[in-house]
Amino acid sequence: MRPPRIRLEEALLDVAADMATDLRAIACLADAVQARLTTADRLLGAMANRVRMRRRGFLTTVLIDIRDGACSALEHTYLTRVERAHGLPRGVRQAPTDVGRRGFRDVKYQEFGVVVELDGLSFVTSSG
Repeated sequence: MRPPRIRLEEALLDVAADMATDLRAIACLADAVQARLTTADRLLGAMANRVRMRRRGFLTTVLIDIRDGACSALEHTYLTRVERAHGLPRGVRQAPTDVGRRGFRDVKYQEFGVVVELDGLSFVTSSG
């Protein structure tokens, strides 16, 4: 006889819903998506199939933000406490770096020539 199993998405939603702080819940979900264990859309789908879910509104918003490119708790905090809180224009998340360089920029404000890098080198630059 095997022990009962649940899908990864179900387990992640249970853990995130029971986290003591919002930041830990965000990190739980963002880390799983960043590690490519699942996707934000799969988690949203699993949540939609639940009749009852603690913190549903908050977790739905977090998963939409993760799907749209806020790939870590730090990036989500920047999105909510800086960009949205101060009415900044919406930045392009996970924008490819310049030609000849590998990787992605955390947030790029193309119309202003500004890049915000949060997780790697911490700097804000302005070009031109």
